[in-house]
Amino acid sequence: MITSTYAALPGIDGTAALDPREHGLVLIEGGRAAGAARRPERASARKAEPARLTVRQAALFLALGCGLVVALLAASAVSDSLSRGRVAAAVGALPVETVVVEEGDSLWSIAEERPCEGVSTSELVRWIEEQNGFSGGALVAGQRLVVPASSLG
Repeated sequence: MITSTYAALPGIDGTAALDPREHGLVLIEGGRAAGAARRPERASARKAEPARLTVRQAALFLALGCGLVVALLAASAVSDSLSRGRVAAAVGALPVETVVVEEGDSLWSIAEERPCEGVSTSELVRWIEEQNGFSGGALVAGQRLVVPASSLG
């Protein structure tokens, strides 16, 4: 069984949403005669002023924002310090050895060859950089690096 429903809708073109007039029903109390005597007031005629911050409120929000940034930076510094201490304790207990960099080696590949229990490869790369006194520089074949001996094998 096929049913068909057809509803007649008023014709609205695509720009109806941009129309600044309010659409809707208006309740006229007292019937037509009373409504004809006075015209209902449109809500759009009374535009509300946007809320403005006082100087005190703006200063408070600025201070709260700065306080939040300072708290996040302090938490990050504490977290980094604890992480470095944990890595130093884990790697510091291991013997160190000197390796000679070969063509194609990177700090990451050298760190991956010497896994340490409880220490990620990125943390080990950072430790090797700190121990050898350089940051982010390219390795040169023949260069000597102090690295931890592997704790896993």
